[in-house]
Amino acid sequence: MRVIFYSCADDRKTVEKTLTQITTAECDVWDSCNIKDPTLVLDYAANLTGVNYAFIPDWNRYYYVSSPTIENGTQLIAELHEDCLMSWKTGILNLNATVVRTAQNGKANLYLDDGKFKILNYPRIQTKKFPNSLNKSMHYVLTIAGGE
Repeated sequence: MRVIFYSCADDRKTVEKTLTQITTAECDVWDSCNIKDPTLVLDYAANLTGVNYAFIPDWNRYYYVSSPTIENGTQLIAELHEDCLMSWKTGILNLNATVVRTAQNGKANLYLDDGKFKILNYPRIQTKKFPNSLNKSMHYVLTIAGGE
């Protein structure tokens, strides 16, 4: 199975990461493994210096690479953990959603009450006098908004 190894300095919470390709290597899967957290066996000649990210085209998934270890002096063992944001970025970026909470100031939707945003509500009572007395030959419509 072919694996493309990268160097990535972006934050793990970033959906689209900037990747710098370091090397490509052929490898085997170590024993039986989970597709989300595979362990790969590579030839010792594979130089994984500066590698912290990988892509497996057969599985179409991106992975974080934890520190590779040497096994028997002839093999490198690389433990991977799936980066779900990058693996499923097309679906995530095409998603239509209503965002209730946001970490960015000024971007919150104040019309969606999530119980975290504190507001004060004071009653506002306003009295207006008619400029002239009421005329009996005219019709008046009184509108009241709010109230208890």
